[in-house]
Amino acid sequence: DKPAPAGGYSVDVSFADGTAGSPGDYTGNTQSVFFPEGASSAQVAVPIFNDDFVEGDETFTAIIDPIAADGVRRGARNSTNVIIIDDEFIEINFDPTSYEVNEEDGTATLIIVADRPSSEPYTVNVVASDGTAEDPIDYIGGIFLANFSTGETTTTVTIPITDDDIGECTEVFMAQLELPSGIPTPATATPGTPSPFSFSPKYRIGSNDMATIKINDTDPYYVEFKSTSQVVSEDEESAEVCLVTNRECVDDFTIDLEDKEPDEFTDKADPSNDYEGGKTYPVTFEMGKKEACTMIPIVNDGPGGEPDETFQLVIVPPPDQPRALIGNRSSTNNITITDGASCTLPDGSVVENGTIFKSGNPCMPDCTCKNG
Repeated sequence: DKPAPAGGYSVDVSFADGTAGSPGDYTGNTQSVFFPEGASSAQVAVPIFNDDFVEGDETFTAIIDPIAADGVRRGARNSTNVIIIDDEFIEINFDPTSYEVNEEDGTATLIIVADRPSSEPYTVNVVASDGTAEDPIDYIGGIFLANFSTGETTTTVTIPITDDDIGECTEVFMAQLELPSGIPTPATATPGTPSPFSFSPKYRIGSNDMATIKINDTDPYYVEFKSTSQVVSEDEESAEVCLVTNRECVDDFTIDLEDKEPDEFTDKADPSNDYEGGKTYPVTFEMGKKEACTMIPIVNDGPGGEPDETFQLVIVPPPDQPRALIGNRSSTNNITITDGASCTLPDGSVVENGTIFKSGNPCMPDCTCKNG
C-alpha cells in the first residue's frame, strides 16, 4: 500500500492446488517477487500448460508468504484464486450416419461418438422424428438419452421399431443430436473468460449430427387381378386390365403380366391376329396407389362372323420382390374378345344381295349382316 523504500524488497509467492494441479496444469514452484525502490506493485508470471484434455475450468491459489523485510508486513488480501479457463471442447457426432434394420428386428441401435474423453459423465439428446416412416406406426419417436460415462468416447441409444403386419415399402426416419438445456457450449463458454458453467467440460455437436434409419419391411403382401375375367369387343381396340395390392408404398413398383392360351380354352384368341400378345405387359403402381392398370391392344379385324375368343393373362412373380404373394385371390384373368358390329335380322326380314329388307325398306346403313 506504499512505495518500496530505498533498496526495495522481495516477497515470496507460493501456490496451492485447487482443482488444477502442479505440475500437470501449472508450475507451482515458489517464486520471489522484487519490489524496486518506489514501486507499489509487482507481477509474478505463473506458467500454464495448454493440454488437449477436456477438463473444464480449474483453479489454484497464489499465496503471499510471511515477509521478512523490515517495515513490510503481509496484508489481509494475502491470497488469490486463479481460474484456468479450459479452451478444449468435446465434439459429439453420429458414426455412422446411416442405418438399416428389418422391421422384425424390433429396434434400431445408433452409435454416438465423442472426439475425446470427458473428466465427468454427461448426456446428449437424440431426437427421433418422421421421414417417410411415421411415429408410432413404424417406430417410436421422441427424445432418447445418450449417456457418456467419465472417460468414455462411444455410447449407443436404442429406438423401438414397430413390427406390424402391413406389407409396406422401405421407409425412413431421422435422428438428430442435440445438447440438453444448460449444458456448457462454445456459445456459453468463451475461452479467456470465466464460464457460467465453471469447472465443467464444454460440449458441441459436430457436423454429423443427423442420422438416417431405413426400415425394411418383412411382411408379405399380395398383388392380384382386380377381375378374374373380362369381356371386350374388338371394336374397342384395347382392354384395360387392372391389378390391386394391399402394399402401402412410398415409391413406385412394377409388376409384369404375360399372356397364355390354355389348352382348356375351346376358342383361343390368336396373339397375332386377335390381340398383341407374346410379350410382357408392365403394370406400375405409382407412389401410394393400391391399384394400377395397363392397356392390352386388341386387333379389330372387322366384321367376319368370328366366335368369341379368349386368352389368359397371368402375373409374373417379381424376382426382386420375394415378399409378394401373387394371386392370393386371383392369379389369372381371362379376356374374352367378342366380334365386331353385327345385326340380328328382324322378324319378317329378307336378304337380297347382302342388303336386309323389312317390309321392303332397307335397314339402317351401319347394320352389317353377320355371316353374310
